[in-house]
Amino acid sequence: MSKDNGLPVDKINQLSQILKDQGLTEIEIEVDNVKIKVRKEAAVVAAAAPVASTAPSSAPASAPAASSNYHAIKSPMVGTFYAAASPDQEAFAKVGDKISKGQTLCIIEAMKLMNEFPSDVDGEVMEICVKDSEAISFGQVIMKIKI
Repeated sequence: MSKDNGLPVDKINQLSQILKDQGLTEIEIEVDNVKIKVRKEAAVVAAAAPVASTAPSSAPASAPAASSNYHAIKSPMVGTFYAAASPDQEAFAKVGDKISKGQTLCIIEAMKLMNEFPSDVDGEVMEICVKDSEAISFGQVIMKIKI
């Protein structure tokens, strides 16, 4: 293993290539008590933060036929989904909760920034499609709201 300043450069390069080839945003390994984490950051995340999800009239392709009463809340960026402000606090929104337009639904961490993500509709949370602390991608459905 070649090293540069104590770092296994060849392993870092291999992880970077796997990240690129597989379309991942983060990968971590531990070799000989050395833990390496490689993370790919989105270039335009800060500009994407204020963008709301799609309008209620555009139903997602994977939605059931009777989706006219449902709205898919989609991630405006690549990041990590957090259901609550901290692990010891209650989730911003849970299945069955009535929500209002502008109400915070979750936090999406991107480039070490915590972005509160508000609802763009009034309704009831029918499904949360991702798990807490899960990596999410741009446009991924994170919640389904009955409107």
